[in-house]
Amino acid sequence: MAIAVISEVREGSLDQYDAVNRKLEEKGGRPQEGHIFHCVGEMDGGGFRVFDVWENQAAFERFVQEALGPAIEEVVGSEAGEPNRTVYELHNVMQ
Repeated sequence: MAIAVISEVREGSLDQYDAVNRKLEEKGGRPQEGHIFHCVGEMDGGGFRVFDVWENQAAFERFVQEALGPAIEEVVGSEAGEPNRTVYELHNVMQ
């Protein structure tokens, strides 16, 4: 079942987001197996929000463990906090 993942990173900047994406690309981390859609935008009051669609929860968790987590660690360091994350199953996905 496809899932939506909304991640709010209140303490992050779009510059950090861009740096993490560059790190992922350097390591061949894009596109990820099971990834359907991605977008990001700045939030009112600071930080940014990411909206992703994944084929399933396992694909998303594998991406976080194997690619995203290490890239964030390299760019931001160990003080990077966990984003406020909402995950829910989708009834329908059209492309």
